[in-house]
Amino acid sequence: VYGYTLLEDEYPKEKDKAKQKALLDTAIVELNKSITIYPKFAPIYRFLGTAYEDKNDIKNEIKNFELNYRVSANPAIDLMKKLGSLYVVTGQYDKAINLLDTVLMRSQDESTYLNRGNSYFNLKKYPEAIKDFNKALEQNPKSIISYQNIGAAYINMQKYNESLEYLHKAEALDMRDLSTLNNLLIVYKQIGDKDKTKEYSDRIKAIKEGGNK
Repeated sequence: VYGYTLLEDEYPKEKDKAKQKALLDTAIVELNKSITIYPKFAPIYRFLGTAYEDKNDIKNEIKNFELNYRVSANPAIDLMKKLGSLYVVTGQYDKAINLLDTVLMRSQDESTYLNRGNSYFNLKKYPEAIKDFNKALEQNPKSIISYQNIGAAYINMQKYNESLEYLHKAEALDMRDLSTLNNLLIVYKQIGDKDKTKEYSDRIKAIKEGGNK
């Protein structure tokens, strides 16, 4: 397939930005031509999805990865994970959950549990989200984002003691992470702990001022 040759061989080697863009556009045209000849040849859709990813055209990236998934007799697990993450990024949370359910029947990993957990979180299904974030922690006990996300879910459930437990675990992994510190500040404000509110407010200010120097 000529479009694939352009995409995989010539496009990455070209250093001139204008010529590189022209090669990418030509590759997309040629790959679309190939689809009219081989509409059931699943790899073409993956090549096109990758080309559209390089163009930052997420709509067509998703469209072609979806077509690859539908046409493939045995869809590649990495493509399914990528498509699931794209659904999360574009706010298609129900689609993400359905696809990632299938992924997790075949393979378990931190990023997939995080993506499905984020989908549940954004749908305000916090207990389900917490389960997935804990599963992510089983895969990676030092996953700071998993601790942060569980803490945030408990904030939204107004379970502040549970939130503090997980946010302090995140803090132990990175004492200067502003996302963790901001959420700790929120919790201490909510429970009316003035001393801790001042402590975290001062720490956040110091980190921000230090970064601006």
